[in-house]
This record gives sequence, C-alpha cells and structure tokens, in this order.
Amino acid sequence: MESEFRTTLSRQIQKEDLHNLVKELLDALITSHTMNVSAHNEFMALALLDPEIQNYFVAFEARLLAQIKELLISAEFSSCFLEEKLRIAFGIIEQLCHDYIQQIIDEAQLSRSKVVAVQAITSLIEMDVEPEIK
Repeated sequence: MESEFRTTLSRQIQKEDLHNLVKELLDALITSHTMNVSAHNEFMALALLDPEIQNYFVAFEARLLAQIKELLISAEFSSCFLEEKLRIAFGIIEQLCHDYIQQIIDEAQLSRSKVVAVQAITSLIEMDVEPEIK
C-alpha cells in the first residue's frame, strides 16, 4: 500500500497544488482499497481480533499522515491543528473507500463523492482554526 503513495509524497508541492495533491491521495487510497477487496475485508476483520494487525494499520496511518503533514508544512500551510485536520480528512477518505468497496455507492456516486471530498478536505486544510482559550 505504501508504494501507492511514494511518488505523490516524495515531491515538493506549492500551496496551489493542494487540490491536486488531495485528489491524487484519494485516488491512491481508492486504488489500494480496490486492488483485492476480499483481502482488504479479511485484514479489516483480523484487525478487530488481532492487536498486532491493528497496530500495523495504526502505524501505517500514522506514517502516512506524518508524511502528508511534512509535505504540507514544507508548502507553508499552517501547522496549527494540522494533525487533527489530517485525521479528519483521512476518516472522510476511508469512509468513501469503504462505501465504494462495500457497494453502498456505485461508480457515478463515487465520482460525485470524490468531488465533494476533495473540496471538503481542501477547505479543511486551508481553514484557520484558533485554539480555544479556557
């Protein structure tokens, strides 16, 4: 799975590249989910039962999000709440991928959902968030 992201995450980006970056990452995650749906489903089921497999998925996600965070910071995006924004964005993408491979949505709905997801994630990353002061 990590090879799907290597090319995208190994280059430098500019702020204006964010839309394309999000689209590329979304497409790569959809590809990784659809390569072998039955294997994906089996791994997900095993992750619920086996802490070692669950830790693998958690570590993969952490590495991926850390690489994306570094890429965005190097493109001069604010680091304020960036980890939280990326975790929410990843959740959006994961849900979209799972809806597609579980046939909850079809190709046409996937295509429309990708447009919405890319726009939502782009807006989320660009959003200024002020820390709450209590």
